[in-house]
Parts: sequence; C-alpha cells; structure tokens
Amino acid sequence: MKTYYCTMFFCSPAIQGNSKGIPTGCGSRRRLDWATRLKVVKGVARGLSYLYAELPSLTAPHGHLKSTNVLLDAAFEPLLNDYGLLPVANAEHARKHVVAYKSPEYREGRRITRKTDVWALGMLVLEILTGRDGGELGAWVESSCAATASTGGGGGGEGVEVVFDEGLVGGGDGEWCGEMRKLLRIGMRCCEVDVEKRWDIKEAVKSIEELKGN
Repeated sequence: MKTYYCTMFFCSPAIQGNSKGIPTGCGSRRRLDWATRLKVVKGVARGLSYLYAELPSLTAPHGHLKSTNVLLDAAFEPLLNDYGLLPVANAEHARKHVVAYKSPEYREGRRITRKTDVWALGMLVLEILTGRDGGELGAWVESSCAATASTGGGGGGEGVEVVFDEGLVGGGDGEWCGEMRKLLRIGMRCCEVDVEKRWDIKEAVKSIEELKGN
C-alpha cells in the first residue's frame, strides 16, 4: 500500500520503506552514489526556493527542513514534507523540536530570519556528504567545518576520505571529489553562524545548480 504525503502543494507517493528520510550514513541499508545525492540536494534546493517564492509572508517558509522530512520517490526525486507549520505549531513544542529553533541565530539571539532555512539546507547538505547526523553532525560542523574551509574544502586532496562519507569516496565516485568539495564549501557557506555572512536562498540554489554529477 502506498502512502501519500503533501509536498509543494501536490500529493505525491513516497517510496515504500524510505519514510525515515534520506539513506546516507553508516546505518543505512542502501547507499546513494554521488550522482543520486547531488540529484537529491538539487531537488531540495529547488523545492525550498519554490517555498520562498510561494510563501513570502513566512520568515522561514519551511521551518523544519531535515533529512527525515525529505522523502524520496521511486526515481529518487526529493519530496519536501512538514513545511510551513511554524505559524500554527505549539510554541513550547516547536522550541524543543522544530529545526528553525536549533539555528545559531535562535540559540544566540532568540530570532528566526529569512536565512534560517538556508542554515537548515546547509546542515542537510553536510549530512548527505559526510554521513553524519544529529549531534555528531553539529559537533563536526563546529569543529572540523571551519578548518576544512580554511584549506579550501579539503586541502587539495588531504583528508577527503575523512571528510566525506565512505560510501562516496569508497564506492567508485572518487573522480567527483572536486565537485564534492564544491558542495562541501556551499554547505559551509549556508551554515555560516553570522547571518550577515551566510548566503541567501538565491545564492545557495544558484551555486548548487552549477554542480555536475554525471
């Protein structure tokens, strides 16, 4: 039996067995290659851009973007789920569980901005690239991400196996390491703690669209 989820104002069938989100990390049953991961990232970026255009009155049009809220159809096209709920969510519950309230700007200044969803997009990009998630990803972003950025997103080849999910560099996708590094830098620009320095949605989507995967 197929389950249907509302995505971008249309109902679409979610792939059976993937209701928990994007399978990337070490615990995933199925690993995705570079071309597929990039396809997912581009689809999410386009979907988020669509929400920004269609829901201009919302500060954070999605508000709860994370891997478990991105469902994949049979062709691995991403379907955005659980968006636009901030205005109607229970405030106490939202502060504890909704992604927007975990952003640097909310943690530090109790505010949500037009770039909060961009931060969530960056975190999703880094999760897809590294295979890390949850608290592990947050700690990695704070410690390793800045160091990687200072060396140009991988130091010209050093530590690539450490930075990227082993399913990428160990699965025949090594030729795409240059594009992976570009996406890594995009993810870090989207995760910039300083909101003024963080990319906006247009910059992020434009840079993601320029990446090659096949």
